[in-house]
Amino acid sequence: MNISNQTFPYENYIVVSKRISHLGFCSTSFFCTILIIIIVKFSNKNVGSYKYLMIIFSVLGTLFSIVEGILCPNEHSYTASWLLFITERPFGLSPDSLTLFLVLYAVLYAATICMLSVQFVYRYCAIFHQFGLKYFEGWRMLSIAVYCSGCGILWGGSMYLFSQVDDYAKAYLRGEMSIKYGINIDNLVAFTLVAYDKDGHFRWWNSIANFILCIIMFAQYAIMMFCAVVMYRKMEENMKMMSESLRRVHRQFFRTLVIQIIAPSIFLFSPLTFILYHPFLNYAISFPSGMFLCAISLFPAIDAIVILTIVREYRNAVKKIFRYACCRRKQNEVKTSITYASTTLTTSTAQ
Repeated sequence: MNISNQTFPYENYIVVSKRISHLGFCSTSFFCTILIIIIVKFSNKNVGSYKYLMIIFSVLGTLFSIVEGILCPNEHSYTASWLLFITERPFGLSPDSLTLFLVLYAVLYAATICMLSVQFVYRYCAIFHQFGLKYFEGWRMLSIAVYCSGCGILWGGSMYLFSQVDDYAKAYLRGEMSIKYGINIDNLVAFTLVAYDKDGHFRWWNSIANFILCIIMFAQYAIMMFCAVVMYRKMEENMKMMSESLRRVHRQFFRTLVIQIIAPSIFLFSPLTFILYHPFLNYAISFPSGMFLCAISLFPAIDAIVILTIVREYRNAVKKIFRYACCRRKQNEVKTSITYASTTLTTSTAQ
């Protein structure tokens, strides 16, 4: 799609973003698959319905990384605008099909962060309001599916309705994309926000999606922070009447949740906050923010690693699997050596 053979300042960032997306896909698929297998095989009854929430989160994270690995979306931040775009045509898909995949990408992102906040609510209820755990069992778990999918559809649908690349956005970004990437914006599958028109008036229609995305994102972050702060301050007092094994489980998952506050702050919320808010400030900037956007796909893998490392029964399960794999390898090496020695001895005898 380059319009000439000259070198463009930001075209290498597209390659970097693509590699990050593929790394996210491979690492997330690997670690989330291991986590799901271990949860199914080794979870004890003290974990309760939380294991299903972890499985659902891992599945959503894997689906998100798959879609990102296929699309390899990029983001560019320019003064009063951002542009989410795709430079390739995977599987020869039409622009309309790729647009729907880009909407699916947004839906899965929103559903993933909503599922993360649901995990915090579960741990909060398990310690302080155990009657609330009934909403995480049986058919009532459908409410969780409705909540996550509803937020996801609202997120993706608002982008589809309000973030289309109109003629003014094309004119605003055409020179920037041509100079920095060597790309013709008319050929891109993309969503965008241009916050102000040429007279400095606010473009309300184009900005509606931004407001919806910010409300959904910060609502999830507020839920997570509230649950984490309350659990930190009051957890020990409320666990005095619990058994030692149950207290140990709660402490392990609380440590997991603490890291689940820090990691998404770095990989999920901070990059998107910058991307969504800087257009309203309207200060001069030209930045290939796609690298940070693609790093989002690494979060499910990091989350799986955290759980596998901190939760003792899962950590022990990983050790068992690793020891079993090492023993199998040694056995195969011994069998190979015996077979080789037997073959050599037979050959020598025949001679």
